Amino acid sequence: MTRAHLVLFAGIMGMVWVGAGVSSAQDAPAAWRTFYEDGKWEGDVTAWTGAGTRSELTDEGLLVADESSKGGSGRSYLLNWHADTERGAAIEARVKVVSCSQAWGVSMMATDGVHEEAVTLFPDRLSLVNAKRSVDFDAAGDFHTFRLEIKGEDVRLYADGKLVIDAPGEFKQPAIGERNQCSFGAAASDAQGEAVWKWVRYRSDKPTQSEAELNVPRIEGLRVERGETVEIIPGAIYKNLFQYRDGRLVVADRISTDGGKTWQRSSTGTAA
Repeated sequence: MTRAHLVLFAGIMGMVWVGAGVSSAQDAPAAWRTFYEDGKWEGDVTAWTGAGTRSELTDEGLLVADESSKGGSGRSYLLNWHADTERGAAIEARVKVVSCSQAWGVSMMATDGVHEEAVTLFPDRLSLVNAKRSVDFDAAGDFHTFRLEIKGEDVRLYADGKLVIDAPGEFKQPAIGERNQCSFGAAASDAQGEAVWKWVRYRSDKPTQSEAELNVPRIEGLRVERGETVEIIPGAIYKNLFQYRDGRLVVADRISTDGGKTWQRSSTGTAA
């Protein structure tokens, strides 16, 4: 492994560890954990960001819009959450819908590695994609809190704390590729949708660790230092970090000359 690879490894692992939380007792109910809020993300969130889509951090929240129906378009944020079929899991969000053309245009998904379900948030109704259950609801007038719960073969949908769809035995759609994830955003190429997400949270059996429990890998020539989380690009997800021989760090179109404490736009363009 080259020195450049070691630097990249250290940078990525540092991003993941900073986001780690405190583990709870195995028999205690899973606590709510933040997926997204105020420009900050769970440490290992990934994203599908296709052409013809956009996201923007506004005063109201994260605006996510898919304005294209071309193949490959979509803007969805995903998290591997280790949901347990018997114990169940839930994803909840505070959202205001602007528009949604069809299923998945504005949506939240919950899968447990066995089954999967998604709720589509239309301006005038809420719809479970696979269970084929819908309920009238004004989701465009203001922000509302929606929660999608899965457990065993049961699925439930709540709006502002009220159970609006109860579908026992209808959580049966096989999970694609046995995926075990939760997600939110615009998740279909042929659908268009726009919504503002104030916050998103989840509860599942995703393992957590305190900093004291973290095991730093011992690799000759690799030095790992802990520090505070620094937001490089507000509202963005970045996976690559590069270091020049003189110590400068580069992420996307931003550069740091002080070890990552502060970041400025790079005059040389965007890193690959």
